[in-house]
Amino acid sequence: KTTLMRAVLFFYTMDYSDSVLNLTSETKKSFNDWYFKEHNSHIIYNYTKDDNSYLFVVSKTSKLHYTFIDITNSNIDIKEIFIDKNRPINFEMLNETIQKNNLPSYTTTIKERYINTFHKRDEYGKKIKGESSINFALFEDIKSRKEFAKTLSNIFASSSIKSTNIKKTIVSLIDNSTA
Repeated sequence: KTTLMRAVLFFYTMDYSDSVLNLTSETKKSFNDWYFKEHNSHIIYNYTKDDNSYLFVVSKTSKLHYTFIDITNSNIDIKEIFIDKNRPINFEMLNETIQKNNLPSYTTTIKERYINTFHKRDEYGKKIKGESSINFALFEDIKSRKEFAKTLSNIFASSSIKSTNIKKTIVSLIDNSTA
């Protein structure tokens, strides 16, 4: 449960530092060491925006790679993208699969570029010019995502909050951000 919550927290905070993900000396492993033990490890997020379906994939070779994949018009099963002969594929094979299936995508190793790809506007309301020709933005602006991420971080850090309260808070924040 904690591992999944940290992965969700990473998605919204876009920060894998120990302090944000509440990693302590008792956890003993960094974000990279915990989630990317093997050469074929990936964190895969599936999200939708305006009737479009996307994958956001974090993979590791010598450094982290952030890949956005538009699967809106694809009939491919997500499992087929990441599994070959009942084994998870590595980053190079992921790129081959994306190309073979003509899936629109964008990959970067630069954290600021992947963060910008998720947003339409910066903290000051200025439109962000994306590196990709495809609009992978999930969030309207950086400020609203940071507010949501801060609340989610506070919920995660508090062990005294009941799960029903967490669910209500998250749902209300999502409803407010789409209103």
